[in-house]
Amino acid sequence: MPMIWFEESGYIDGPILSTFHTNLVVLPAVMEFMQYGFIALGVASIIIASLMHHKFKTGPAADTLSKQEANAEQQ
Repeated sequence: MPMIWFEESGYIDGPILSTFHTNLVVLPAVMEFMQYGFIALGVASIIIASLMHHKFKTGPAADTLSKQEANAEQQ
C-alpha cells in the first residue's frame, strides 16, 4: 500500500491515441458482441438440430416403417 500518492496525468493525440482507442475500446467491444453472437448461433443450431431430429423421428418415414411392419405381421 503506497504511503504517498503522486497524481500522474498526460495528454495523448495523433496516431498513438487511435492505437490506444482501437486496442482498449473497439476490440473489447467487438469481442463482447462476437461472444453473444456465437452463443446465439449455438443455441439456434441446437434448436434446429433438435427440431430436425424430432421431424425425422416422427415423420413420414416412421409411418412407412410401421406400415411395412404391420404388413409383414399380417402375412
